[in-house]
Amino acid sequence: MDSTNTPLQNPSSAAGFPGWGFISTDQLDSPSENVTTDPVFSCSSCSDTFTLRSSLKKHERLRHGNKKQRRDPSPQPGPSGLQPGADTRKRQRRDPSSQPGSSTLQSDGPQRRRRFRAALNTFEVEKIFPTPDVLQDLLLFLNSKEKEVTEILEQRAQEKRGKKLVASPTFESFQIITEDLVSVQRHKTSLFLNRPIYVGFSILDISKILMYDFHYNFIKKTYDNRAKLLFTDTDSLCYHIHTEDVYKDISEHAELFDTANYPPNHLLFNLQNNKVLGKMKDELSGDIASEFVGLKAKMYSLKTLHFEKQTAKGVPKSVLKSRVSHNDYKNCLLNVQGTRESFKTITSSHHVLKTVQQNKISLCPFDDKRYILDDGFSTLAVGHSDIK
Repeated sequence: MDSTNTPLQNPSSAAGFPGWGFISTDQLDSPSENVTTDPVFSCSSCSDTFTLRSSLKKHERLRHGNKKQRRDPSPQPGPSGLQPGADTRKRQRRDPSSQPGSSTLQSDGPQRRRRFRAALNTFEVEKIFPTPDVLQDLLLFLNSKEKEVTEILEQRAQEKRGKKLVASPTFESFQIITEDLVSVQRHKTSLFLNRPIYVGFSILDISKILMYDFHYNFIKKTYDNRAKLLFTDTDSLCYHIHTEDVYKDISEHAELFDTANYPPNHLLFNLQNNKVLGKMKDELSGDIASEFVGLKAKMYSLKTLHFEKQTAKGVPKSVLKSRVSHNDYKNCLLNVQGTRESFKTITSSHHVLKTVQQNKISLCPFDDKRYILDDGFSTLAVGHSDIK
């Protein structure tokens, strides 16, 4: 914030505050011939004088609420009683033992302004500012300066900043949000790659290796065609396995599994591989899966002895929990009949929140990412060798 020469109405009333004030040191040069001093601007409402026209304008606006200014072109003695033609250069340095000067409040930075605001919101205002004059001047300065800075920023943001962004070579598009708010989208001029991106895709590749190794070197070798892969995710596999006792098979290969999530009284409960990376875990924690219906990617229903799990991308979980059941998935698959659900949601359009009612397809029997065989249930990956 720029410093102004606005004096306090009662500077002496602020005495006793440590850390306020300054010492002014004048360096004088002998006046030269044919050199005239700059005109001194005087306030029409008080006896204060200013060497800058802008300082007088701010003074009259902040202290007297007057937007006009009067200029006295007659040469007047400069500060400290100097003769016309003298060159005065001032240096200011802080002196904790000195009294506050006329521009102490204005020259302080935003941190002191925030401390002033915090002090005004306390119950000890009278202790901090014992005289009403100092408190009034401070409030007047803070309010006026905040309004002035806000107006300048708004004006620049609407005119100069907006035109500059639109004229920039990196300009891509803009969007009018309100009458006073416009968003501008630009391309990046430089990109600083300071994050180890290679770590991320390396972890995904290692995860795929572990999944393929478990599928081909354990499941296929152990069960061959008796195991059918139902669906897979980044770190999970779901199988339909024909075997006498799947838990017995897991116990024979306990080094591949993490069975710490089973109940303590379960036969396979063991903490040896708890949270060990690369070990497979039973996500049902010992519960038995009885039925599975997979319609398409991210749309399936799994029924166990104790609960049901339904997923449908784009449909709120509350709708799936209250309106959609496992039988709806079976009916959609067997009768080739989709369903729709209507629900309310909160959306944002141009940064404006709206409550809208949507009617979306909840269940669909057509898998558009795989090749459906003649039976209507079995599918093959696109590009499979068995597709004729």
